[in-house]
Amino acid sequence: MLATERQVSIRAVWLGQELRKLRESKKISMREAAGYLGKVQPSLSRMETGQYPVREDEVIAYLDICGVKDPHKRTDLLTMCRGVGQRGWWDGYDGDVAGTLMDRLWIEARATEIKGCDLTYVPGLLQTPEYTTELIRVVNPKPSDHALTRWVEVRMTRQHILTRHHPTLFHCLIDEPVIRRLPGNAEVRRGQLDYLAEVGLRQNIEIRIIPDSVCHGVNGPFEVMTLAAPYPRVGYVATSAGDICVEGEAVEQLSRSYDRLLRVSLEPEASRELIISERNKL
Repeated sequence: MLATERQVSIRAVWLGQELRKLRESKKISMREAAGYLGKVQPSLSRMETGQYPVREDEVIAYLDICGVKDPHKRTDLLTMCRGVGQRGWWDGYDGDVAGTLMDRLWIEARATEIKGCDLTYVPGLLQTPEYTTELIRVVNPKPSDHALTRWVEVRMTRQHILTRHHPTLFHCLIDEPVIRRLPGNAEVRRGQLDYLAEVGLRQNIEIRIIPDSVCHGVNGPFEVMTLAAPYPRVGYVATSAGDICVEGEAVEQLSRSYDRLLRVSLEPEASRELIISERNKL
């Protein structure tokens, strides 16, 4: 979660890709499009790669030169354009968290459904503040008080997508060893397991445990996020260097892995009983 230089926004990349595909589908050269928009070709290239901000009037110009009359297509691209510059609660933490996380928070906030598999920790969307604090200290043993407070705030605020008026559907598979090797003292561990047992009863949250006996064959934690149109479905794969966002066929592979693990995981009620059983051992 350490702050880094802001990278090119995935929202800008998505918009640029759509504009490029639109232009190429109409066999319009970059030179022709640049002339129509009053741009030099390098500037147009940066627009199509997401490195240069695209204004609404420029999106409209793309639609016009490409002869797009379909109102739905025009609305979709203009919606994507507005989304690039759209701000949210996460912008208040710019400089405290990694630039890649800022994009993820934007995507999470617009997800209608999230399917995740966690083999290492309790999913961030289901963590208690005490668990999060202990976990951060495991990863970064000596965080400043300011950094620790800000990181915990970010994780807790992220969870609002599960309790808002139209909450995100969250389905998660948790490897059984995760609930046995929780960080912190007994009170912290009991609190986290109590919370999992509680939130697992909500209609929009499904928690399933992958039994120890299952050889899952998955390299690490991942999530598949479904967003409302016009945005694509995306996946996140956790690595020691940070989360990697994937699209296209990679997302389909993650989805197939999720479905395979879902078939061998415990049912929600059996999972809840296992969580309560582990809690009562503490």
